Amino acid sequence: GGIAALLVLGVWRLDVVVLGVLRGPDDVGIYAVGVSMAEIVFVLLLSVRTLMLSSLGRDPQRVALATRMTLLVGAFSAVAAIAVAPQVIELFFGGEFAGSVSVARVLVPAAVLLAAHFPLFDALVAREDDRWLVVFAAALLPVYLFAVAVVADAHGPFGAAAVSAVAYTALFIAMVGRTSSVVGTPWAELVVPRAADLSAVWANLRGRGRDTAESEPERSA
Repeated sequence: GGIAALLVLGVWRLDVVVLGVLRGPDDVGIYAVGVSMAEIVFVLLLSVRTLMLSSLGRDPQRVALATRMTLLVGAFSAVAAIAVAPQVIELFFGGEFAGSVSVARVLVPAAVLLAAHFPLFDALVAREDDRWLVVFAAALLPVYLFAVAVVADAHGPFGAAAVSAVAYTALFIAMVGRTSSVVGTPWAELVVPRAADLSAVWANLRGRGRDTAESEPERSA
């Protein structure tokens, strides 16, 4: 999974490089501020993945739950981040970065899908489906970079954000389809939250808290 992960990292990071070459530092600055808003949501959602999947990829039900919870928490987080983006950007970066608000509005929802693909990615790695991951990521990356170059050259930071959002969405859809095929989990079970999901998360939190409490005396001894 290391090569595939590196290629996915390219999809996540190389847009800034392409934009810098084509448009210069001013547009890179506007884009980077919008990206920072998306990354706040992204990092939060990675913690959901870590919380839900201590032994990743071995239990299809936990993989499905982690994916659904990432989407659910991500939806609420994205709405909140988009709502406060104008005020946060104005407060911390100033009015000259007002263009970053539109970038954030595109990238924040896409960051939810990017984060939600990770439990699926890990499930495929656990089942030694590395070859498919590498082939797909290797095919996606050059198409993505070409699209960023063409669209960003014409439309600047917002164009780069739009292409990135499409790429993250395509990545997530492909991972859902492949995981459903390899693991045997219906796609709806991977993406549609259930009423019982929050209870499952709470039980997981309580279990982790109990494990931590039990481990403390052992360390002291």
